[in-house]
Amino acid sequence: MTSPTGTLHDQKQLHRILSRAVTLTNGPVAPCVEDDMRMLAQVRPSFVGRAAYVWITKEDDIAHLKKARAWAKRIHDEVDNEMVLQAAIFEAVYPAVESIAIPAEVFEVLGEEVEERSFRYDDMMGKVQRPDQGVAGGPWDGGNVPDLTQPETMRWFVYRGLSYLQAGYEALHLGQMHLICGADRGFVQAQRLCRILRKLAASHARRGWVLLDGHGHGMKVNGELLFDFTSRPMSARGLIDHFPHLALLKRGPALGGRHPGGWDCEESPVLVEVDNWCGYSLPPGAPEWEDRVKLSQIGRWGYDEISWLARLEDTPRREFLRYAHRWTRHEGTNWFFQPPLCRLLENAAFDKGDLHIDFYRANMPSAACPDGFGDEQALLAMWEESDPAPESPAPATAMTPLGIEVPEPVAILGELQAYAGGIPGDASCPWSQLYHVGNGVFERSFILPLAGEFHFAIAVGGSQSDLTKQGGVAGGAPYGVKIEKPGDGLRIRFDYETREVRITRV
Repeated sequence: MTSPTGTLHDQKQLHRILSRAVTLTNGPVAPCVEDDMRMLAQVRPSFVGRAAYVWITKEDDIAHLKKARAWAKRIHDEVDNEMVLQAAIFEAVYPAVESIAIPAEVFEVLGEEVEERSFRYDDMMGKVQRPDQGVAGGPWDGGNVPDLTQPETMRWFVYRGLSYLQAGYEALHLGQMHLICGADRGFVQAQRLCRILRKLAASHARRGWVLLDGHGHGMKVNGELLFDFTSRPMSARGLIDHFPHLALLKRGPALGGRHPGGWDCEESPVLVEVDNWCGYSLPPGAPEWEDRVKLSQIGRWGYDEISWLARLEDTPRREFLRYAHRWTRHEGTNWFFQPPLCRLLENAAFDKGDLHIDFYRANMPSAACPDGFGDEQALLAMWEESDPAPESPAPATAMTPLGIEVPEPVAILGELQAYAGGIPGDASCPWSQLYHVGNGVFERSFILPLAGEFHFAIAVGGSQSDLTKQGGVAGGAPYGVKIEKPGDGLRIRFDYETREVRITRV
């Protein structure tokens, strides 16, 4: 569907695209590019994220763009003409930008006088600064975060966006826009950038539209969302008694408003990825590696997300992918999981037998891709399984048929809390709370990361002074439920008036 505004105006099509999204880092320069082509034809994703980008600016940008264009053409000619490929323009620039000439069209689309010159690194610097990098050898070494309020930064983002649109990419990830726009009061320049990129898409993109996103909860100006969807890493809590497993949790919704496609939404579409940030969250050799309690709270057991995933054994890793997909779809009809096909391990590369593993690759291991992890079939099975129904809480005050108002929150309490992403013993923990569905009845379903038997009670009013256990009384035995395999779930229904608890499988 082409659009004179450079925007996709079909909500169902957008959701279909995101429902089968993957990440394939820098596909054009992968050492196993031929096997990647085979894998893409086998897995058939509808959206390939981070397919082309440069974090550390290269002096020969023309060569990068030629490879990106050739790879995209092969995908659309040989694999799937409908596949949406995403390029990324990140929150990082380096002095090598000064070797890149600014095309005349960049000045023209910005309404500026054309100059024959290259980019100026210093002119991109403003009030924003790179954050503390934590682990040594952080992502901005030798560079910095550009400031979008500086005209040169606007020219840089327009140049990158135009170049990728011309190369066949129909989605642009704009990185941590809240960093780039730290000095952009009212998001004036952010809104301007998005409008310019959509204008360019109308005349340069393959189908006349572009999908824009950034990391975080989104941006909204006067009720209008700037992005087609938002991206975020997994939010998770380490399960202290089950190292190295994680329980996923939702840390706030994305912004809602008037979508660029023309419809109203309570929450923007959300794409949850398995993110990377230099491999480690904790420097190797730090004392916290020996303290499992502390380690469970640092990144993903001391690593970034993809380096943690890559270190799991085959079965737990595939079980986690299924769990993450089902958990994400359960969070809402517009929440989608973006599993990795390929992602960089950076500083956390490791040796496995005779192989040096510096990327996670979902490819089946073969002579064409000897370091493949063999997860293709797990991804296919995950997508073919029916999704769990999302929650639908009732907004009204919790009142029973007899006129008794229920003090909220109502939550599960006990060991089950940890596996739902909550804090055991905290009766007001948001990840443990049930939703009111009417007439003083509360429900919630939980997608769990592990199999096993779990116990819980129901706590009312945010404290342990009003508990319900078996028999509808505080002194009974805890309720118990058995989960057969990771990624399965249960629905808990609690009637405050009758003190009845029902447990069903999800």
